[in-house]
Amino acid sequence: MMRRVSIEAGRNQVNRSRRARQKCYPGRMQEERGMQARQVMFAVVLWITVPAYAGGAEALRYGQVILPDGQALHVEVADSPIRRQLGYMFRERVGPEDGMIFLFEEAAFHSFWMKNVRFSLDILWMAGDGTVVDASLETPPCREDPCPSYLPMARALYVLELAGGRAERLGIRPGQTLQVLLPGPAAPSKP
Repeated sequence: MMRRVSIEAGRNQVNRSRRARQKCYPGRMQEERGMQARQVMFAVVLWITVPAYAGGAEALRYGQVILPDGQALHVEVADSPIRRQLGYMFRERVGPEDGMIFLFEEAAFHSFWMKNVRFSLDILWMAGDGTVVDASLETPPCREDPCPSYLPMARALYVLELAGGRAERLGIRPGQTLQVLLPGPAAPSKP
């Protein structure tokens, strides 16, 4: 004897198996949306960072910061809006001899934060003549949301970032005058 199965019974069976799968994978739709959002965010980060670090119009430039004792620090120059915005973000580490000098168009209270930075930094704000006007030493990576901002006590034209603890080892402190030597058409500061 042949069993008759109605179309409605077949639909009910399909619907029951769908519900069972959904119960086995709660939140699957949210996971997929989250994964898509992460993929889009990763693409945006690549779109921003690859031109900045792969050469082209945003090729890396280096300058020097001369300490009062005559020692020269070789530093990466962050002189464009994208370079200043990225700083040490998304980098795995900063070498003990590495540094970055941020150049601004005008002296102001330039705030910094440690978003997406994986290591501590010394942040030194400098006036146009190279005088260190403020410092945030051993500034920790951001672990909060929103990230705290670090502001100087005085206007600064330059900001020097070094590996956390390096400023103290080099004896750099507020009140000292450093000389900034830049490549290309920019003029160096005079101590």
